[in-house]
Amino acid sequence: MKSFLLILLLAVFVATIRAEQLTTFEEALHSTFPESDSTQTHVIHLSPDQVSTIQDKANLPKPPLSQYQIIVVQNQNKTIGYTFEDTVAGKWGPIHYFLGLDAFGKILAVKVLAYQERRGRPVAEKRFTQQFVGKDQNNPVRLRKDIQGITGATISSRGLTDGVRKLLYIFEEYQKL
Repeated sequence: MKSFLLILLLAVFVATIRAEQLTTFEEALHSTFPESDSTQTHVIHLSPDQVSTIQDKANLPKPPLSQYQIIVVQNQNKTIGYTFEDTVAGKWGPIHYFLGLDAFGKILAVKVLAYQERRGRPVAEKRFTQQFVGKDQNNPVRLRKDIQGITGATISSRGLTDGVRKLLYIFEEYQKL
């Protein structure tokens, strides 16, 4: 009986920490850019100076990675936007998300692809993610300034907000190439 209870508790624990897939990158891409007919993948390699500059400009608690993938979205060989796929820390585990930008670098969509959140679950809802739409690297994109966090989910709200702001600065570096 004890081993049955132990197995049952272990199963419940594993079920609560397993990532919940909300959508796929491809679905997020299609819903953000339904008119897209092709994409091109580029890898951005950031120098140590660029990493340091992005960390300072974006006011990040830790430096960003030195390599990111950006997808250039096209329609009839014309660039209509860009996308990033990234992962940030939430309270209960990683938050994997999609960022869609228009051709000028303004945010079109932020979509949570998968996460392990309990109390931070509302970060995937439109009432939170819609706050980012229309912003670019010229906007603060700061929690409790122009982005209202989720009560009881400060870590998740901050993680996603910092991640989006970081990607806007990485996009700025990409434009300089």
